[in-house]
Amino acid sequence: MKPPARIVAFSIDGPPVGKGRGRAMIRDGKTSVRTPAKTRVYEKRVSEIAAWTAKGRRFEGPVSVRIKAYRKRPAAPGPKHESRAGDQAGDGHRFCTSTPDADNISKIILDSINRSGIWTDDTQVSDLQISKRWAHAGELPRVDVEIRTLTPEPTP
Repeated sequence: MKPPARIVAFSIDGPPVGKGRGRAMIRDGKTSVRTPAKTRVYEKRVSEIAAWTAKGRRFEGPVSVRIKAYRKRPAAPGPKHESRAGDQAGDGHRFCTSTPDADNISKIILDSINRSGIWTDDTQVSDLQISKRWAHAGELPRVDVEIRTLTPEPTP
């Protein structure tokens, strides 16, 4: 019988943040790339939450990552927001087509998990699912992350 998959799940409170682009600078003839402060702060926060949730355990082998980003709906959505919100998703939330882009959300989350040390590298991610939704009225914006092993973990 196959052992159950190991799962680590956590949430990051607050609006989803996309990975900011680094800015190249030349100083004294040397080129360096500066990561935006908002990206650095968010990555540190996500990294700490992931490490705390994993409790020192590491993922070995291929993993599946599911990311669900929930944005706060505008207080008075106008035609622009309503038309972009699209239809109701299967989970009862409306689709969100505003920034940040889904690929930038996944990039900042995966890079943050790299920093947490709970896996060797995000090349271990074999399955990736990302969704963006508008939060319901009264529901807080957040990003939910679930990491799951795809193969049995070696027993110590």
